[in-house]
Amino acid sequence: MTPLEALTARAGERLGNAAVITEEARRRTYECDGLASYAVVPGLVVLATDSDEVQAVVALCHELGVPFVARGSGTGLSGGALPHSEGVLVVLSQMRRILDVDPVAQRAAVQPGVTANPGCLMQIAAGLHRAGTAMPIAHTIEVLDASLRGRPVSSLTGHDTRAER
Repeated sequence: MTPLEALTARAGERLGNAAVITEEARRRTYECDGLASYAVVPGLVVLATDSDEVQAVVALCHELGVPFVARGSGTGLSGGALPHSEGVLVVLSQMRRILDVDPVAQRAAVQPGVTANPGCLMQIAAGLHRAGTAMPIAHTIEVLDASLRGRPVSSLTGHDTRAER
């Protein structure tokens, strides 16, 4: 059994088989992000729903020597989430909780799957509005599904916005 096969079995036990994508046709869906000129079908795709699952998969990758790449919404244009053909693509787009809105510090802590869609933005804006402040976001049709954590990293929100941690 190869390390990737062992990881597939153990990840299925830990996360459930529905969260572990092994079929090539389904894995091909994740072969690239918004930068479609570079595409690699990942060896395995894991759909994580919380940080415990991410930690478990990364620990398995480390233990078995299998490379991994984390992917947010899949809208990036820099190729930063390009998968490895013999590795695991850990998909974080199902992690959609807004963890905290701190109007005083003008910060929101969100999971990687929180996007710039109107529903998510309204939740954050409501918390900021109560304190008399707001969050500037440049809306364009091309990036509405971009993750909020990915937007500052990709300079989509301007030079004064930061992604931390």
